[in-house]
Amino acid sequence: MKRGKEPTTYFYLETKPSKKTNRHRIYFEMRYGASTGEKGAKKYLPIKISTGWAIEKNDWDTEWQQPKKNYPTVRKSEIHAAMEEVKSEAINQLRYMREQNRANGLGAIEPNHKDLKRRIMNRLSGERSDDSSLLRDHTAKLIRTRPLVAKGSSTYWSEDTVEQ
Repeated sequence: MKRGKEPTTYFYLETKPSKKTNRHRIYFEMRYGASTGEKGAKKYLPIKISTGWAIEKNDWDTEWQQPKKNYPTVRKSEIHAAMEEVKSEAINQLRYMREQNRANGLGAIEPNHKDLKRRIMNRLSGERSDDSSLLRDHTAKLIRTRPLVAKGSSTYWSEDTVEQ
């Protein structure tokens, strides 16, 4: 059974600091293969999520993607915990949605970008959405759009497949 590639993940600081505190928010980014457009003009869509923490630029180690060693230990451990929570939840939800696609006969089709981000955000905020309704909406959308894809495309579904 074909499995999706492991996602590429990293943390970074937003470009402009807050005017009040001069701190930059810490963001998480995950690239997992979702894209828009056809083969020649693909645009890859990363998932970007704020960790809820901000830090001054001179306290951030860009190479290691974490607060520097001299940053206060208590806050550093809280930031690490938040970063790890965001990363593990994003990867777990990606794996879950990929597995659901395979279980429903959709093969190696990557999860819809917006649905995946919504699911991650819901889980991070403590909400538990009805998985079956999310999957039902996702499958219905695929059924509507797949016959419209060019016949030579790997994501094309014939009319017979749609009727199933």
